[in-house]
Parts: sequence; C-alpha cells; structure tokens
Amino acid sequence: MRLGRAKRVLKAQQRLVLEGAPWIENLGTIVVGDDAIIVSKPVQSHFVTGPGGTIVIGARSSIGPGAAFAAHERIVVGEDAKVGAFVVVMDTDFHTAADIDASSATSPVKIGARAVIDDHVTILKGASIGEGAHVGAGSVVSGTVPAGAFVRGVPASVVVVDAPGKGSSSISPDRVPEVVMATVERTFAVTSAQPNQGPKDIPGWDSLGALRLLVALEEACGISLPEDSLRDVASIEELVDVVRRGFVSP
Repeated sequence: MRLGRAKRVLKAQQRLVLEGAPWIENLGTIVVGDDAIIVSKPVQSHFVTGPGGTIVIGARSSIGPGAAFAAHERIVVGEDAKVGAFVVVMDTDFHTAADIDASSATSPVKIGARAVIDDHVTILKGASIGEGAHVGAGSVVSGTVPAGAFVRGVPASVVVVDAPGKGSSSISPDRVPEVVMATVERTFAVTSAQPNQGPKDIPGWDSLGALRLLVALEEACGISLPEDSLRDVASIEELVDVVRRGFVSP
C-alpha cells in the first residue's frame, strides 16, 4: 500500500510518520494520533480489523517493524507508548479450539500510556497493560499488568512493581536474582543481560548510571543501600550479592 493511501486508510493525523508502507486490511476503523511512528522496514507491519473492529494508536506512540495487530473488537495503544519489533497484538483467537470454523469470542486489548513493549512480545485477547508498564522481550501477556510493573516470561508475570519504597520490601530474598536482572535491564534499556556482565559490558553503566541503578534497586526491593555499594561491582552476579546483604543489614 502506498504511503499516501495508508495515511488515509489509517485516518491518521497529519504528523504521522510512516517508515515504509504497512500492510492494511481495514473492515472497521483504524485511528492514529499526532506524531505517532509506524515502522514497516525492513519488515512490513500489519494492521487488520474485522467488521466493527477498531485499532487506536495514541499520539507520539511508536510501532516497530514486523508488528501485527488484529482487532475484531478493540485494541488501544496509549499515548507515548513504545511497541517493539515483531510484536503481535490480537483481541481474538479467531476460532475455537474444538472447531476451526467456529468464531471465537473477542475481548478488548489495552496498552497504557507510556508503556514499553519489547521485541517479540505476544499480547492476547483481554490483556490490559497499565500505564508506564514494561513487558520484557519474548513474553506472552494474557491478563492484567499493573501500572509501572516490569513483567516477562511465558506467561508474563510481575518481576518488579513501582515502587514499594525503602523499608517496605515487596519481594522475598529468593527472588533477588530475578529482580536485580530485571532492574538492570530496565535501568539501562537492555535485553537478555547475562549474570557475568557488568559495567564493562552494559552501555550506560558508568558512575552516574551506577547511581541510577542504586536508586532503582532500592525502590524495586524496598531496601536501603550505602551510596558506595556499587563502586566495586564488576558483574550482575556481584550485584545480586550486594542486594542480598541489603536485606539483612540493619
């Protein structure tokens, strides 16, 4: 589909940015807000609505290449949300498990404002992702993600919720490695970090980044850490030990 026609079919505002032309099959309504970005190169993104179906993409949000949206009822992406590459969002199963010719029930999908959806995430019917939430790469979301939470996995589960505040830990010590890893990835906007990686391997983990990470860990774990706790940390494994000591320190 040519870019000009794509903008008309999408009922887009004038400031929509299309990087490549998306594939569109629109039997319903697709609305895109001001300054939204839809990327369709090097891999084309797809948007499909059935009769009466609606897709709404909020202002200043972005959709990465290879994304696929299928709405038979309603899919809403909030303002300033970031949807990564090869993300699949659908509000229907298309058919029942017992009969491929039988229509499946639909349930609306909502991605909240300022949410971040990493690459290769699948969002199933009825999912509701709260404002400012972050879904880790490769996850499958089928329920409710709290506002400000970091979730990942198949099915996606909460790793970190913003924010219990110092002195009111909302996690158990046995979850420290998982929470530390998620906090590192969120603080430095990386995916698939490894336990043996550290400041030399992760961009942004310098002295200022270490301070940001310290604050994020205190908020995520509900503990207090000395300001110099991360000074000699060389890896995420060592960082886990530092945080564990924070649970037992007076």
